[in-house]
Order: sequence, then structure tokens, then C-alpha cells
Amino acid sequence: MSCRCSEFADLELEREQIKQRSKQSKTLLADLSFVVTHEDVEHALYRCDSCGCLWQRALAWNWGNIEYLFKIPAITSDDWLVLPFVDPDSVLIWVAMMERFLTQGTFEPSGNPCRRDGCERPGIKLSVNCLVHHIESVQRLGNLPATPDGRWLPCYSKVSPDSLDTYVAGLQP
Repeated sequence: MSCRCSEFADLELEREQIKQRSKQSKTLLADLSFVVTHEDVEHALYRCDSCGCLWQRALAWNWGNIEYLFKIPAITSDDWLVLPFVDPDSVLIWVAMMERFLTQGTFEPSGNPCRRDGCERPGIKLSVNCLVHHIESVQRLGNLPATPDGRWLPCYSKVSPDSLDTYVAGLQP
């Protein structure tokens, strides 16, 4: 039996892509084998019997908890149970909120180092921290969404928290 896994690209961070994948997921699910459900119940792991491709199920809460599937890199079910991949819908919302915050503010170097122990980044004006640690403090206050928890898919590496410095540098004039 041949599969259709190669017909499905990584999801772009667009609402319509997630909605479209949701519509395709019921058909796709028929060709996959269930592996395990995560303790959070939202996430489930599936495997294609033909090609071995792994798929993760998610529920897009911002779209009324619609179910959709997305491909994930090879991982053992035990490792996946410890930390599933971040859902594309969570990445989409987080990136939109972060972009708004980052483009509305002016984050200039203060000439002082970040005060966070062990951090070597330059501080920013109007804060004692670097931009990364300033964002973390704003998140703790509840004024920005928390960074999505989980493994980040390679296709979203340009917007992952690990690339925040590079991403922010590209936003600045």
C-alpha cells in the first residue's frame, strides 16, 4: 500500500493552512496507525505503516479546538511523551503577538551589559536586561504570551526562541 505522506508539506504559519490541514486530517488519519496519546490528551502520535513518517495530532484552540495533523521528525515514542512538538497554531499565535510587541517598541542598546547572571548580551534602554530577558520579564507579568512549550520543528527555526536575537536584529532599522 502506498501512502500520501509526501503530498503534505510542513504547515506554513498561516491560519488558512491550518484550517485546510484540519479538513484533510480525517482522510489522512485513516492511513495512519495510532501510537500513543500524551498525558495532556490534546496531542497524539501516529505513524504511517507504509513509509514510517510520524504525525502529531493537535487541537487548534483558537479555531474552536479543530483537530489537525502535522508531520514531525523521527523520534521515539518515549522521547515524544516527555516533550511533544510545538503545534503550528501555537507558533502562529505566539509569533504574531511577539511581532506586534517587537515592531511597536524601540529596543536600542543601553551600553550596559544585561544584569541576568551569566548573560553576555547587551542591555537595552529602559531596562536593566537584554531584550531576551526583558521579554521574559514582560511574559511573567502576563503582558505577552508565554513561549510555547515543546520541541520546535526545524521548519520554524527562524522564529523559535533560540533565534530571537537574530530575528529581532532583522526588525531593527
